[in-house]
Amino acid sequence: MTFSIGQILLAGLVATIGWFLVGGALFGNPVVKRIYRSYEHTGILRDRGGVAQYLGLQLAGIALQCFLWAFVFAYLNSILPESRFLAGIFFGLILIVTKIIPRFWDMWVQSTYPVQLLSIEFINGALGTFLIGIIFAFVIR
Repeated sequence: MTFSIGQILLAGLVATIGWFLVGGALFGNPVVKRIYRSYEHTGILRDRGGVAQYLGLQLAGIALQCFLWAFVFAYLNSILPESRFLAGIFFGLILIVTKIIPRFWDMWVQSTYPVQLLSIEFINGALGTFLIGIIFAFVIR
């Protein structure tokens, strides 16, 4: 199966927008915001400047990852399950194993970042990887 660069770039764009919106809902909901606010004055959370600057940096980071992962998905496509949904879930699992777990482990071992915040990052990050994988499976395939 072959893919066009346009198809892969479209998948990266759709995944970027999807994760930016869903991630915003997951991290910006009242419960999670309250938890993060409770740590604002402890010195563990860095001031990122204004909201626009922070969101711009987040969007740039999400876009970079999503476009790179879209190419990885296209490369690995032939070894993923036939079902689009399962292919997306499996690719999400690959991202969890290669990105989320190592990041979680490093932060837990090397920092004083609270376990409560690490757990939020892990859960929301895992949900995001499944979303990204499913988007790739439906746009690229």
